Amino acid sequence: MLNNVYCKLYIVLHIIMKNNTPKTKRVLGIIATILADIGEASIEKQYFNKTINSLIRRRYLEAKKIGHRVELFLTNKGQTATTSQRLLNASLHTRWNFTVVVFDIPRTENAVRRRFRWLLRQGGFLKLQHSVWISRRQVYKIMAKLINDLGLKKWVNVFEGQRFLVTPK
Repeated sequence: MLNNVYCKLYIVLHIIMKNNTPKTKRVLGIIATILADIGEASIEKQYFNKTINSLIRRRYLEAKKIGHRVELFLTNKGQTATTSQRLLNASLHTRWNFTVVVFDIPRTENAVRRRFRWLLRQGGFLKLQHSVWISRRQVYKIMAKLINDLGLKKWVNVFEGQRFLVTPK
């Protein structure tokens, strides 16, 4: 049952990331509503609380008490996890088309560079060359939004391509 709840919460976080809502999201009410909509209205409160607490401990969510309510916010780590899941779930390109990400993030921004590479790996991208990554999935719009949201436009470019001299495997 607990794994089922994790799975559904992950889907809910994925749905929330799909919506154009602000970075800090009020998700508790949305999660309860969506879980009720997908037929989990009978979910036991202890499992729900356990799942939320686990996501907070693992730093995917942040909780803030405001009056008598607790509001949950998706952290950067939570956003990264939901984005990588969206990348993996995107539909495939036609046979010879690829989404290509080219970047040159300076060494002074090493943490950003490491996080970006981690996201590409988790999102199913393959390393073609040092700072050139490709995906067979249609993720141009997701990557473009991510690059804009993270403020990486001056260092990162994304495009869709075909006709590689050496076809990526």
